[in-house]
Amino acid sequence: CECGMTSIRRYLVTLLIALLTLTSFLAALQSYRQSSAQAQKLFDEDLKALAASVLAPYQHTNSQTAANMAQANAIQLWQGDRLLYHSAQTPNTLVSPQDGYSEQNFAGKRWQTFRQTVEDLTVIVAQPLQDRLALSDQVVLASIYPVVLSLPFQALLIWLLVGRGLRPLLELARQLTQKKADDLSPLKLE
Repeated sequence: CECGMTSIRRYLVTLLIALLTLTSFLAALQSYRQSSAQAQKLFDEDLKALAASVLAPYQHTNSQTAANMAQANAIQLWQGDRLLYHSAQTPNTLVSPQDGYSEQNFAGKRWQTFRQTVEDLTVIVAQPLQDRLALSDQVVLASIYPVVLSLPFQALLIWLLVGRGLRPLLELARQLTQKKADDLSPLKLE
């Protein structure tokens, strides 16, 4: 009868741990997706702010260059069809054909670009997509680690709670094994 209890306990614990693992995985996956989208949105806003900071002095005077503007991985500044400035890793040709966000290939990498045109000035700022994804993954993984690390603790709690829940059944089994076949006296259970 003791092996039957062990089998019931093993079944319940396995089932509960499997359900807990599945739901935790689904929650972590959803968290990953949301965190990744949020991180990408933050990166895009950063590119947009950088573009605005590069354009700002040119909207007032054309005497400054963009060389001292906010740091970025890649910058191009155009006035009409004339290239005013480009960072070392950008070519002398236009890297993004239209305003807004896009992904472009240049300098042997895939880049997330943001292009903004104000009057006759066009600024293009870019970040390597691989760097963005790596940083995004770090942010997301930091949010998932607590869920993953809590699984062994949750499994231990399930094991203990199932054991406690089965205690009355174990007591019943113990009393039944001690009874003789002709003993019809009532069992004493709390």
